[in-house]
Amino acid sequence: MTDRQLEAIGQEDTARRHPGGGGPAVMLAAAPGLWILQLLAGSAIASSACGAGDGPPLAASGNGWAYPALVGINLGALLLALLALSLSQVRLRRTERAPSPGDDEMGTNGPTRFLLGWALGTSVLFAVAIGVNTIGIFWVGLCGAN
Repeated sequence: MTDRQLEAIGQEDTARRHPGGGGPAVMLAAAPGLWILQLLAGSAIASSACGAGDGPPLAASGNGWAYPALVGINLGALLLALLALSLSQVRLRRTERAPSPGDDEMGTNGPTRFLLGWALGTSVLFAVAIGVNTIGIFWVGLCGAN
């Protein structure tokens, strides 16, 4: 819809204040969710490949896919967490630049900015956590045998 059409139905301000690209709550949950999925997938792959205890990987029994899969999942989670971080930052900047006429001191962007601020912080924290887990996989290897 054009600005003129939005203005005619009274939706112009809402469309400008809430641009598309995912909600703040989704961005808030993205990096922690990726961290949890990365840990669960890593645990499942490592337990499948290593058997019932510490020891060398069971690559001879057809589990040679485990280490590349584990590295791929971790690097993918890291990239997606960094994407969530950048999207949160972009959306936070958009809300700073889009004041609406007639807003009170808090403005209608207050709750959105609050969630986006927390999304930015959690994205940084969990991107670092995923990065540390990924470094650990390269350092230790699969089943503790590098």
